[in-house]
Amino acid sequence: MKLKEWALVGEIAGAVGIIISLVFVGYQIKQGTEETSLNTRAVEASAYQDLTAQILSLNLSLIENPVITETMIKQACNDEQLTPVETQTLAQISIYALRHGDMAFYMYEQGLIDEARLRTALAIVISFLRSNPITRDLLTVSQDVYGAGFVAYVEGILEELGEARICLADLVTDPGQ
Repeated sequence: MKLKEWALVGEIAGAVGIIISLVFVGYQIKQGTEETSLNTRAVEASAYQDLTAQILSLNLSLIENPVITETMIKQACNDEQLTPVETQTLAQISIYALRHGDMAFYMYEQGLIDEARLRTALAIVISFLRSNPITRDLLTVSQDVYGAGFVAYVEGILEELGEARICLADLVTDPGQ
């Protein structure tokens, strides 16, 4: 074989090597994309699981401490004047609920949860806002503490639902309503 023929064989072999390398790189990119997608879904699931744990924690605190629930009903359903201790208790539980909502909205903004999950996570916040004037006052007074997007989003939901104040005790005692 002449030198020119060897050069041609070498060029063909080099071209085949480049093609095989490109196919391998394409395969690696595909695998990396799939792995990134799986990681993203795992982060989304973890974020939603954290929000659910917060909701459960809040609900558990209401179950374990009936005084909080009684105080909420006292104010929301009976319009009774609260003691300073009751007011502080409701303010603290309201801050916890609002922080939960703010975090849920942040996760939504970051793309970690979708809007359906956001609205589910905000359900407890919305119920607090609709039944507890202290929570509503805290949201209004502390707008600079919570993200502006969160406040606007929550106010939009409240506007959709209407301004009617709800008494959760009525829903529990009379399920036919």
